[in-house]
Amino acid sequence: DDFFESLATDQRGQAVCVILSGTGADGSVGLRAVKELGGFCLAQDSSARYDSMPNSAVATGLVDYVCAPSEVIGHVTRFSRTGSQTLGAGSVEAPSIESFCAVIRRLTGHDFSGYKRSTL
Repeated sequence: DDFFESLATDQRGQAVCVILSGTGADGSVGLRAVKELGGFCLAQDSSARYDSMPNSAVATGLVDYVCAPSEVIGHVTRFSRTGSQTLGAGSVEAPSIESFCAVIRRLTGHDFSGYKRSTL
C-alpha cells in the first residue's frame, strides 16, 4: 500500500498498479490512491494461486482489467502508448521483459532492467 500510495503521488495519471497472487488485502488501499489520481490498475484473474489480494482489489470496483499475468505487460504497454485507461480490445503479442523495462525507463527515468526476472 505504501509503495502504491507513493507511486500515485509521484506519477499521478502515469502510475500503474498491478495486484497479483497473494494473501490478505495488501495493495487495495494503494490501488485506491492510484485510481484517485488517475492511474491504471490491473488484478490477476482466477489463475492466482492465492486469490485474496486480487479478489480484494477487484472488490474495490476500481480495477481497469482483470487478466492473466501473461497479459499484464501487453496492457501496461498499450496504456503507456495511449495514456488512456480505455485500451482497445484485440490480441496483442506481449513484448519482452527487456522492452517493458525500456518503456518504464523512458517514461519514468527508473531502470528496472537489473531486477530479478521473478520480481518483474
